[in-house]
Amino acid sequence: MNNQKKIAELDEITIEVINLLADKGVSVNDARYISENIPTILEVETKVKRID
Repeated sequence: MNNQKKIAELDEITIEVINLLADKGVSVNDARYISENIPTILEVETKVKRID
């Protein structure tokens, strides 16, 4: 059950991120680009807060 709670929490965060992108006028194609490049950006971008 604990794992389901984590998935539900991650789903909520995902919804918040999508809503933020929509508020910023990001298109679906741009959102796909962003989501596909998150791992690379996390590795190389110095302005991103560290995720442990």
